[in-house]
Amino acid sequence: MINTSSLKIKDFEDGASIPHYAILSHTWGAEEIGYHEFDQLMYRQRQGTRAKPAYHKIVEACVTAQSNGLGYLWVDTCCIDQEDQTDVHRNVKNMYSYYRNSRICYAYLVDTDMQEVAESRFGQSRWFTRGWTLQELLAPPEVIFFDSKWVHIGTRTTLCAEISSVTGIPEDIVRGSTSFLDVDVQERMSWSVLRKTTRSVDRAYCLFGILGVSIEPDYTEDLVTAITRLQEAFFERYPEKRSEFAGDGVDLLKMLTRRSHRARYS
Repeated sequence: MINTSSLKIKDFEDGASIPHYAILSHTWGAEEIGYHEFDQLMYRQRQGTRAKPAYHKIVEACVTAQSNGLGYLWVDTCCIDQEDQTDVHRNVKNMYSYYRNSRICYAYLVDTDMQEVAESRFGQSRWFTRGWTLQELLAPPEVIFFDSKWVHIGTRTTLCAEISSVTGIPEDIVRGSTSFLDVDVQERMSWSVLRKTTRSVDRAYCLFGILGVSIEPDYTEDLVTAITRLQEAFFERYPEKRSEFAGDGVDLLKMLTRRSHRARYS
């Protein structure tokens, strides 16, 4: 995690006591700052890195976290070593828990400017079309939305009706008053139907938290194989859920590729 005062990365060993932290939810741009590039800022001046919009995004998130009394921030781009497949797999598998265990999540909408776009249209952001941001929306105890200039838009609670309209997720689930794990599988899968990921197989991996199960990621496999393994893991943990699949031949893959009548583009 990033120390929000020093902007230095601190690694916590498995089993270590984790301090309260904020977490960032965002869409990746062309020049994100990776683990090694950010870590090098501790030892040398790199003006090229500090000039990147991605660096300012991290700094603003740290400043915001400090204002909320939080000393640490987790950001996927620079807190995961993308050159280490073991680290990538471990973090992908635990991603949902990172968001669930955070104190607060900052959703940064880089393509939204509140001075130019009415609040009622903030749901047009690309953030609402990405696969990973579904669990990032639902897992944290609260989500605060910011526009491209870090102007406060609102919270998941105050924007509940708009978010529900955009995503097709019922308002009580958006608010967190009802657990999404209590919703039937087909309904949960419908929320992800039109969402996209850069790597196709991540369409399966980004569902770990939504389905309440996980498998070992393998970026050499295709989407069909990943979904098949995920479904097997799901039935193993929730054998009583087989009845939701019985009768019509529907499986997770068909659910994922089926067009949702509740989705905003239908």
